[in-house]
Formats: sequence, structure tokens, C-alpha cells
Amino acid sequence: MAVAGILTGRRPAALMLAGLAALATLCPGQAQKRKSPPPPAITILEITVQRTRGLITVDGRLRSLAARPLQGLHLLLEFLASDNMVITRQRGAVEPDPLEPGEETEFRWQMRDHARAVSVRIQATEASGQEIIVKNSGPFYIE
Repeated sequence: MAVAGILTGRRPAALMLAGLAALATLCPGQAQKRKSPPPPAITILEITVQRTRGLITVDGRLRSLAARPLQGLHLLLEFLASDNMVITRQRGAVEPDPLEPGEETEFRWQMRDHARAVSVRIQATEASGQEIIVKNSGPFYIE
């Protein structure tokens, strides 16, 4: 009787529900949640960025939040204009190497002043080239 009902057009709601159930089993990826982003591996604890005598000086302190030692950690400082466009980038190594989990260290940069630079943003990579997520990455305004 059920087959006869489907063939003759009776019970369209039952047919629709069966079709939706079949479709749902064919599309399992739709029910999965998106991957959450990786947690930050370092955090900027303190930073001051100042202009003095034709130089921009960056002094700061960071802490490793990673569960493993960070090998060959490099910071990339992006100096930004008032429209948030990157004017220049400066890269430098962080010591000690490796930076152990929970360890804190200081960093210091000096570079020639760029008159249009109003702030700095920080990114990081490991020696392998893998990008490191930075908590409290800025932008930090130049005093």
C-alpha cells in the first residue's frame, strides 16, 4: 500500500521527509563545525614605541604561551601610516633560542625614523617559516 501511495502521488510529505533524510546522510560535512583557530603562541606583555633624535625605538617584553619550545622565533614589526597601510617592515630574531614554554624575554629595535609612521603592529614566525599567532599584536601608537 505504501508503494502504491508513493506511485500515485499520495503521501507527498512522507516522500519529502525520506528524501531529506537521504540527502542529509550524503552531506556529512555540512553538520561539522568549523575548525577553531590555533591559540596564540606568544603574547606581548609590554611595549613602548618612541621617536627620539631621528630614530624610532621599540622596547618590549613578551611571553611564550606555546606548549613546546619555539625554535628560531623572529618578530616582524610592521610600521603603519595613518591609513593603516604598511610603510616598512623590520625583522629580527628573539633570544634566547629556543624560547621555552612560559619563558619571558625582552626585545629592542632601533631604526631610522619614517615621518609617516604612526603605529606598529607585530607578527611572528619560527625558523621553519611557520606563522606564530601573537596575542596583543597591536597596533601600538608611536609616542
